[in-house]
Amino acid sequence: MLVSIIVPAYKQEKTIKEDIEKICTVMNSTRFDFEMIVVVDGFLDNTYEEASAVASM
Repeated sequence: MLVSIIVPAYKQEKTIKEDIEKICTVMNSTRFDFEMIVVVDGFLDNTYEEASAVASM
């Protein structure tokens, strides 16, 4: 079963990396396949760049 996780992100440049890593840790301990969609909409901090950096790891 594929589980889709949608993560809204607003002004989270300082925490988004840790948030994504925690979600991955929990989901990797389950029997489910998963995808994570991080939605960054309408703010001009570096949340998008931070989330993209984690995604490329």
